[in-house]
Amino acid sequence: MAKNKIQYFTGFDEDLVETADQNYQLKDNFKWIRTDWQFNFLATVISAGAKAFGYGFNKLVLRQRFANLDVLKPYRGQGYFIYANHTQPVGDVFLPMLAGGARKYYVICAQANLGMPIIGPLLPYGGAMPIPSDIHQLPSLIKAVDYHIKQGDFVTVYPEAHVWPYYTGVRPFSEAAFHFPITTNAPSFVMTNTYQKARRENRPQMITYFDGPIYPDSTLPRKERQRKLMQDVKQQMEKRAALSDVEYVKYVKRKEK
Repeated sequence: MAKNKIQYFTGFDEDLVETADQNYQLKDNFKWIRTDWQFNFLATVISAGAKAFGYGFNKLVLRQRFANLDVLKPYRGQGYFIYANHTQPVGDVFLPMLAGGARKYYVICAQANLGMPIIGPLLPYGGAMPIPSDIHQLPSLIKAVDYHIKQGDFVTVYPEAHVWPYYTGVRPFSEAAFHFPITTNAPSFVMTNTYQKARRENRPQMITYFDGPIYPDSTLPRKERQRKLMQDVKQQMEKRAALSDVEYVKYVKRKEK
C-alpha cells in the first residue's frame, strides 16, 4: 500500500472539511416537515437519481460493502435511528439511502451543508434535516424527527458532528445527539465504517457494519438514560472500528506550543 497521507489536527471537535458557505444560515420560513405533492414528487425523483449515483460511487470509488445488514429487516415496519461514524464527505451522504433500500430516510446534518453550490438546495429533497443555529427553530427540528419516526421512517445521526476522511478511530460524541431516541422511545442501530486492506489497490476497502437494536434503558432517569445510550452506541462502534487494519490517512495531533 502507498505511503499514508498525513492530516494534522488540534482537537477532536475540529472541522477538517469545510463547505463552500460555512456560515450559511437557514431562512426563517424553512420547513422541516413537507407533505405537499410537489415536494414529494421531486423528492422521489431526486432520491432515485441519488441512489443510482451513490451506488456507483460507493461501490466503484470507495469499494464499499455492507456487512450484516440483515439486522435491520425485522424493523422495516417501524421508525428507528442509525448512529454512524463520519468518515466520508461524499460517501456518507449515500450510505443511509443504500442501507434502507426503498424506505424513507432522513439525515440530521449541519445547516452549512445546505449552502453548498448546486447540491445544497437539493439536500432537503434527499432527506436532510439541518440543525439550526437559531434556538427558536430547534423545536421544529425535534417535531420533524418525532413525526418521521411515527411515520415509520428512519433517521441517521452522525454524533461525531464533523467528517474526518478515512479516520479509523471513534471521536468523542455529543450527548445532545442522543436526545431523539429518548423522546421517541425508538430503537437505535450502529453503522460503523471500517477500512481494511485491499489486494492490488492503494485505496483500502470500506466495510460498513450494522449492529443493534439498542433501546433506551427505561429504568433510568431521563438524563442518565440519554448518557447510557450514548455510551452503549460508542462502545459498539469502537468494537467494530477496531476491525480496521490500515490507515489510509494518518491523523497526527499538533503539539501545543
